Amino acid sequence: MAQHLKQALALAAICVVLPIEAHAGVGTFTIDGSSTLSSTMTVGVPVTGTLKGNYDATANPTGTQTRPGYFGGSGNVPIPYTAATEIVMSVNSAPDGSYALVQDVIGYSVVGLSMDLLGGTPGTVASTITVNWNSFHTVAPTAIFPGGAPIALPIENGSITSLLAVQNGPAPMTMLETAPGVYTVNAVVPVAMSYVGSVMGTVYKGTGLQAAIALNGTLTVTSAGSTLVADASSSETVPLPAATTGFVDQPLAVPTVIPAGSTANLLMSGLPGAGTASTIITAHLVSTAPAQPNNPADLDNDGIVGGGDLAVLLALWGHVGTAADLDGDGVVAGGDLSIMLGAWGS
Repeated sequence: MAQHLKQALALAAICVVLPIEAHAGVGTFTIDGSSTLSSTMTVGVPVTGTLKGNYDATANPTGTQTRPGYFGGSGNVPIPYTAATEIVMSVNSAPDGSYALVQDVIGYSVVGLSMDLLGGTPGTVASTITVNWNSFHTVAPTAIFPGGAPIALPIENGSITSLLAVQNGPAPMTMLETAPGVYTVNAVVPVAMSYVGSVMGTVYKGTGLQAAIALNGTLTVTSAGSTLVADASSSETVPLPAATTGFVDQPLAVPTVIPAGSTANLLMSGLPGAGTASTIITAHLVSTAPAQPNNPADLDNDGIVGGGDLAVLLALWGHVGTAADLDGDGVVAGGDLSIMLGAWGS
């Protein structure tokens, strides 16, 4: 046990000998309005359901009727279909959010990243559906729709009203000083993605989708505060569960097949199955943090004088030329411990 403690304190000493004072400006960063983001989320899901004409004896007596097969039959009969649906959610926005850079005896980390990728601006949803139906014919217009050959149909556009990324794991950040107060930084931030979008009257929601946002940029620290300018990117594909509710009687105008040139006005109902969601995000993030108060006794820069700072001071006991020499007498000793205890909790 004593050997493990000695190793841990030695590691603390190595970290603190680094110029911590140069990083005093790091803290909580706010993503500002000059940031830009482009995101495409593609959701692919199978759908099963029925198509029927929009005929109604009272409300729409001249509407389209659907009937199985090529000829004959009567009434307005639902026609079974299977389909593959592709929903593409596109976002071009000025994202907002925040995160913090914190320091411990190991180094620096990104914590608490939370981003609204839309920045208050809804995205667009474009959809296509490739349908394979049983052969049927229609009345008003009179037309035949052969089955067995998938047909791609456009679907009305929708919108995406929420797209969030929230950090859900540790994200160590590497920092390389390239000039006084200027650092090249790199971090990979694990996040849980969630979205809300709608198309054809159906609301699509996804939560807990796992992704990783890579941040690569430059941190500039001055007495007035800190600025971090970074390019961010993420590319992920995750499975989606089947929907528990479907859509009912959504209008769908279908060009006639035989003969061509007319339009059959149908109503589509269906239930989406399990699918996948692929997300590509590229962003340019500009974020700033105000200057942080620099309490000399806060050796681990966590914002409060406590046990972590005491561990650092003890690890540096007897050393010279370190940040733990709080009284400036040239060596870490009892006077520095007294100063730290006097500042405890501040």
